[in-house]
Amino acid sequence: MKNNKFFKALKGKTATVGVRNAYYAWDYGVSKNLDFPLLSNVSMNDDAVVADFLTAIEQAGFDKFGLYGTSTADLATVISFIKTGWKVAGIFKFEFSNVIKPEFREGLLFTKN
Repeated sequence: MKNNKFFKALKGKTATVGVRNAYYAWDYGVSKNLDFPLLSNVSMNDDAVVADFLTAIEQAGFDKFGLYGTSTADLATVISFIKTGWKVAGIFKFEFSNVIKPEFREGLLFTKN
């Protein structure tokens, strides 16, 4: 996942909010050693932003991504993903912090199929 050509080509270029969110999700997923992008604490309730995000995820070759958040506004984002045909496939756990001792969080895993 680290050398994803689609996202590497975006670095330093102008992109829509949705595409930038996809890039940051990919980068965050890499930093957490996941094999999928991880969207964290980003609320997307605009249909165009959601569409751009999901298109970028698919163009990068991913059929799944994770969502982690602590805001009630994240529910609107979950609903937007489901309305576009993505499904909640389950829960995943990732290492959130390891400053003093490992600390883990759980998030929702979305899949296209």
